[in-house]
Amino acid sequence: MPTIFWFALGGIVLGIFFFLTGNWSGGIGIFVVTGLGCALYEKLEAWGLVTTTYKTKATKTESRSMASVISETLQPQQPDLLPPNPPSPHTSPVKGIMRVDITQTSHTVDVYITLSEQATFLLNNNHLGSVPIEQNFEKLSEHMADFRRLLGSAYDETDADIAGQLSGSDLEYWKRTNAEWRVEEKARQPHEIKAEEQRYKEQNTIYLRDYLQYPYRKIVENPLQASQYLKRLETDYLPKIKATLDTAAPSQTKSYEF
Repeated sequence: MPTIFWFALGGIVLGIFFFLTGNWSGGIGIFVVTGLGCALYEKLEAWGLVTTTYKTKATKTESRSMASVISETLQPQQPDLLPPNPPSPHTSPVKGIMRVDITQTSHTVDVYITLSEQATFLLNNNHLGSVPIEQNFEKLSEHMADFRRLLGSAYDETDADIAGQLSGSDLEYWKRTNAEWRVEEKARQPHEIKAEEQRYKEQNTIYLRDYLQYPYRKIVENPLQASQYLKRLETDYLPKIKATLDTAAPSQTKSYEF
């Protein structure tokens, strides 16, 4: 509570005490002094010489930074997708390192990779699941440019609306407080930009463990994009998976005695 509240409350209580004890003149005097004090405080506040601040009980809400909100708005919207359509089970064991089956719809390419027993052993024994297979960073620069632009202007409209509803000492007090907030926001921006770039890279990196989800699902916008992905799958991604497993093959040691 502000100081003037306690001043007024104390004056009222003290005045009532004097009345109850029969000191009518003292009670009236206390009420007059209290009234004059409150009137003087109101004038000083109107002239901007004093400022009343109120402490309100903070509501328990989930704290979210503006950077996280902007990051979420920049996420691409996912279409409604049909469930995966797995291939028919194979009756023969995997020959070589792995077997790959692919099913396709208008918006998805599902990749089913089955590893041989030896490949599964190599994968687990060498912790190969974290090997990156795809790094789709082609739109990183465009994404970060949008993020910086939105982060830099995130409060412009809100600040203008609030300023338009205030005047006098209230407006001056809000301007000072808001300027301090914006300085703090600007100081956090380099860290938020770096964190967003790292988040984008992580989200757009596909690891070997992702391709082994059975299926790994690639979402595409149209059949042309599906064809482009299938070509890269055949020429880049599957050979990289095979090379990763081949490289991890245990070395064979031979001994000869004559």
